[in-house]
Amino acid sequence: MGQIIIIEDNQGLLSVLSTGLKKYTNIEPFPREDAEDAIDLLKILPGIKLIITKNKIGNDETAKILCEYIKKNNLPTKLVVNGPVNESLGDSHFIVSTDGDYEQILFNSFKVLNIPLDDIRKRNITDYVSVKTSIYKYLDFIPADTFIRLKKPDGSDYYLRCYHHGDKDKLESIESYITQGVENFFIHEEDEVRFYNVFSDCLTQILEIQHIPLKKRLDTMADAYDTFSPLVVKWGLISCLVQMYDDLISSAKIALEMHHFIPMVYSQIEKENYSYNFKNFMNLSGAFFLLGRQNFSDLFKEVDKLMGVAIFHDIRLKGQQAMILSLRELREAKYNAIEEEIILDHARDAAEILKDEYAFPLDMSKIIREHHGDHSGIGFPIPPKETIGHLSKVFLATEMFLKELYETKDTPDMEKLQKSLNEDIYKKIINQLYLIFSGRK
Repeated sequence: MGQIIIIEDNQGLLSVLSTGLKKYTNIEPFPREDAEDAIDLLKILPGIKLIITKNKIGNDETAKILCEYIKKNNLPTKLVVNGPVNESLGDSHFIVSTDGDYEQILFNSFKVLNIPLDDIRKRNITDYVSVKTSIYKYLDFIPADTFIRLKKPDGSDYYLRCYHHGDKDKLESIESYITQGVENFFIHEEDEVRFYNVFSDCLTQILEIQHIPLKKRLDTMADAYDTFSPLVVKWGLISCLVQMYDDLISSAKIALEMHHFIPMVYSQIEKENYSYNFKNFMNLSGAFFLLGRQNFSDLFKEVDKLMGVAIFHDIRLKGQQAMILSLRELREAKYNAIEEEIILDHARDAAEILKDEYAFPLDMSKIIREHHGDHSGIGFPIPPKETIGHLSKVFLATEMFLKELYETKDTPDMEKLQKSLNEDIYKKIINQLYLIFSGRK
């Protein structure tokens, strides 16, 4: 198959390419700093089959220098070039790849090495499931064979193994994939539950530490939250997800007990690029935490329950969907009929997840069902039904206040809120929240 040289000053791309080539070809590529360094090796090993090189390294016309040396010495070496080159060099000696496109570079390298893509071990796409690359940062070892997905010229997919089950010494290269924009790895479907069992154990070890920096805690929780929600919808509450839920609640409480929610935790959350759903969970939790310690002492013993509702209440909604709190907003958003139905029914459907889960407080499901103001869990009645439960009213008013705060970024329209929520309990909560959040800056 031949030996390989890689010349690449982007260490992330170098790591991704080296790993991909080694995993499939069983060849350990020789990294070299520039053209001169590579030529020194070619003098010793003139039979090298492939050089993958950046078009330029600094002021060094790397690809040009190598191409001229290969032609002059009549070597069998081919170049796969990362970035544009001078067309006058002669295209029989090199293949140009789009600058930084690791998939195209690997594909072109396989072509030079005469590796048929059909020989790459692959399965149907339904046999693979995606896993966010970012959560690998929290693992102590790789809990399942892990692949990157590449494209064949015909547009079909194939999967290239980048980690073996049990790998420990390769974890530092995860950041290289993230730097290269690889958002998802892939694992075999049958390994998925085992993978998340390991992830939830690693998560517990991190989040149970009391004195970790606030940003690290929130970053970890955000990744956990965004992992937890789609898996609950997919599987229901299996044991590793119950453990993840417990970790999110306990870690949120640690953050709120060790740091002032206003302004410290709130300002940290708002300046980060977290999902709206996670920000909403944390801001609702902080609001309940402070309400329970101020003028609403009856909420003090209910804070854990309300934080749990904050995790589950919008679990079936994605992104901007979770910001819709009225029929008017739903109509203006112009979702298709299927999406509209999901949004209208989301409170009912989220409540169903907890209906028979006896490990959770019995009335959590009721609060989730009523959190937009109707016993059925369908729609957005304005004003809310007077007969919904007290905690449902607390949750509803708090979420509407936070949504108004999120949208205005300044002073919430109190008149608008009080017009929509005209019971005394709502006005008391909204007025207290106004006082709490007036110190956020």
